[in-house]
Amino acid sequence: MTTPQRASLVLGTGCWLAYLSLLAPIILYAAIRFDALYSADSLMTKPELSQQYKAFVSLSGIGLAIALGIVAAAFGVWRKSLLQGLLALALGGVTTIMALGIAPPVRFPEDQYAPAALWVMGDGLPLAVTFITATLAGLVIARGKNLETQTSA
Repeated sequence: MTTPQRASLVLGTGCWLAYLSLLAPIILYAAIRFDALYSADSLMTKPELSQQYKAFVSLSGIGLAIALGIVAAAFGVWRKSLLQGLLALALGGVTTIMALGIAPPVRFPEDQYAPAALWVMGDGLPLAVTFITATLAGLVIARGKNLETQTSA
């Protein structure tokens, strides 16, 4: 493995771990705090807890989408590769979907959804907007840094 490949692997691993440091506590909290909601009759037996969980899933989902968009964009800008940023976004998305599979399902009177499904359906647009905006911001910042370096030489 060449030095640039190793550097890319280390940087990518660091970005993934940074995102995981946000994702893991959310999943752990959901699994412990809302453990009563794993039961199929939880909507009837724990309606208040179920409402709290719906709010938690909604708010944490948007937070994860924003965080993932920023981390993936930063990786792509650092690597000077939109493709690598998109790959980081895809890897983070798969990681998020797998992790959300651990959390209890979100139950409604006539249906239930895995939090991963709700994240994909509800937070895909904010994820894309954050990634695009953060990538553009990173490119502008990098361009400004390059101009600063050119003028001080």
